[in-house]
Amino acid sequence: MTASVLLADTIRWGLARLAKPQILFPLIALFLLAVIWGTTFGIISVKDSAAARAAAGSTGVLLDAYEAQAERALAEIDQALNLVKYWPYRTSGNRLAELKEKGLLPPDLLFTVSIADRDGTIVDSTRPIGKQNVANQDYFLKQREGDTFFVGRLPRGPTGDEQLPFSRRLNAPDGAFDGIVIVSVDAAYFANGYEEAELGKQGVIAMIGLDGISRVRRTGNAVFSGYAIDYHPALQNLHGSRADAASINSWDGVRRWSSAHELYGYPLAVLVGLSVDEQMAPAHRQTRVYLAWAALSSALVAVLTSLLGRMSWYLEQSREMFRLMAESTNAVPFTLNLTRSCFTYIGAQAVRDSGVSESHWKVPGALDDVVPRKTNLEIRHRFDECRIGPFEFVTPLAQRNGRRTEVRWTGTCEMVNGAKHLRGLMLDVSELRRLGRELSAAQKLESVGRLAAGVAHEINTPVQFVADNVEFVRSAMNDVAAVIRAYRDLAHAVRADGDITTAARLAGEAETAADLDYVMQNVPPALGSSLEGLGRIATIVRSMKEFAHPDQAQKTLADLNQAIRGTLVIAHNEYKYLAEMSTEFGDLPLVPCYLGEINQVILNLIVNAAHAISDVVKDSGILGKITVRTRLDGGAVEISIGDTGTGIPEAARDKIFDPFFTTKAVGKGTGQGLAIAHSVVVKKHEGTLRFATECGKGTTFFIRLPVGAAAAELPEKVAA
Repeated sequence: MTASVLLADTIRWGLARLAKPQILFPLIALFLLAVIWGTTFGIISVKDSAAARAAAGSTGVLLDAYEAQAERALAEIDQALNLVKYWPYRTSGNRLAELKEKGLLPPDLLFTVSIADRDGTIVDSTRPIGKQNVANQDYFLKQREGDTFFVGRLPRGPTGDEQLPFSRRLNAPDGAFDGIVIVSVDAAYFANGYEEAELGKQGVIAMIGLDGISRVRRTGNAVFSGYAIDYHPALQNLHGSRADAASINSWDGVRRWSSAHELYGYPLAVLVGLSVDEQMAPAHRQTRVYLAWAALSSALVAVLTSLLGRMSWYLEQSREMFRLMAESTNAVPFTLNLTRSCFTYIGAQAVRDSGVSESHWKVPGALDDVVPRKTNLEIRHRFDECRIGPFEFVTPLAQRNGRRTEVRWTGTCEMVNGAKHLRGLMLDVSELRRLGRELSAAQKLESVGRLAAGVAHEINTPVQFVADNVEFVRSAMNDVAAVIRAYRDLAHAVRADGDITTAARLAGEAETAADLDYVMQNVPPALGSSLEGLGRIATIVRSMKEFAHPDQAQKTLADLNQAIRGTLVIAHNEYKYLAEMSTEFGDLPLVPCYLGEINQVILNLIVNAAHAISDVVKDSGILGKITVRTRLDGGAVEISIGDTGTGIPEAARDKIFDPFFTTKAVGKGTGQGLAIAHSVVVKKHEGTLRFATECGKGTTFFIRLPVGAAAAELPEKVAA
């Protein structure tokens, strides 16, 4: 027997021995133990890191909420300061009392507004605080240097009932220093956003001056002021990222994650911090759970070896079943690697419909060939701007074969090994969108048809009295023509030395027969009344034309007040026998919207209001009331439509925006009006549609539409 044959036999014998259960399973057990414990410690490390990142990142979320709260409070304070500063009658006596009586000052339950003269003596206040002098205070000295929004300091230590002073300079008519206006607020007011459920017992929120001295700082139930805080390491950068390194705070020695942000327009910064020990406590408890499970898994490793094999087989079968199910539907599953600009996975449907091979979809850079940026700019822009997390949007898609469709993209965006991936489904919704447009058009046609008889009646009334007036003028003109002929004969007799007496007598008789005084008295009012009637007809026709505004592919700037007036005109017959109409139109900028669809929403709500009032007044002859208001509220326009109807039953309030749901009698409502209104306002205009209702008193619907940059133009227009 040669050496090579001997070696081969030895190897076979060794493998056979290893295949025996008493050797193989212990080896597998050792391998699994290594995997279990290695995986356990790896998971613990990942979970701890994830918990640390989540806790560090959550400081930014909490910071945003605290910053918004602080900015609202500061804006209210600054508004009060400026109101007193520019109050034209502030130099006269009883100035703050007058502002307070007018309701222009913030509530004195929290805020104290005071005025100090140029010597620092308090000369007026919303609370009786006596003749104090603040000439040596930092906020008084600061205003002597120049006008600025300034926040004074409090003594270092617990704030107690101390009030934080905010001030602005008062100028004399010649511009000289004339004192200051002060708004004092309990320091604790700026720390009442501390929620122990979110921040724990050792968290911190603080409002800090740009000089690095805290105006107020709260940890747990303790509120402090006057401590130096270096908030710059925790400042957010311009892209909104947050520092995730924890540091030990100098004032109490607690290690925290912190995020800070300087407030725009105010000499202040806000800071939020979370205790590392408190935030990591759940992760540490989870670590102990992992270790316990690892120990249990080690004890049962022999059983798990078998179970894991069977589970792996079942998992593979499930994945294959999911793939087959996904690829048998119209929804195309995909995974897009944006970093490499290619699809790492694409459903068989896309390969079949596009005629592009699967391998070509997966070539780096294939995205520019399959979905070219030149012909699919909107899709590519959506891909580029997609943020981490779930996404859903609808865009047109121009395919290589020239076919154009509308596609809904839905899924999640995530980072994998530093590369940005989109995973989800794409679905051709061209037919669904077409059906939606047809449904919307049908709703509009239904509304126009329902209003047609009323509009015809509205037009018929002025047409009748215009016709009567024209007939009167025509008849009167025949009589006037006879008088004119008689006077012409008289003029001819005078010129020709004829029978003047006879001609004069005939002219007088003609004037008497024509009743010329009556004609001259009544023809002008008849013509004026006719013009008024024609104007009413023109208004109704113009309103119908504006209501029937054709559907638009893109939003256009529209005058919502004018659109609502037109809609009220054509809906007049729906409510005129049931309710009085009250309108309060505010100054609005032009709003970007699909005007035809907004007109339909307004009409639906007006008709619903009339029906609700009809259920109350019935045939009593008593009129209800419909109130329509518009106003500019921040970056949005708000339209409210209220009625004095029955109100919405509590059982129906959660379902009124559902398609085909209606509380009306059979044959009176389709259940589509509010559903379409909600879709138009919320989905197409990214606004809100809500309601406030009380049974027996009525309902008010509130429509909010974003106006964007258009709102900034309104103050300039009003000032001009």
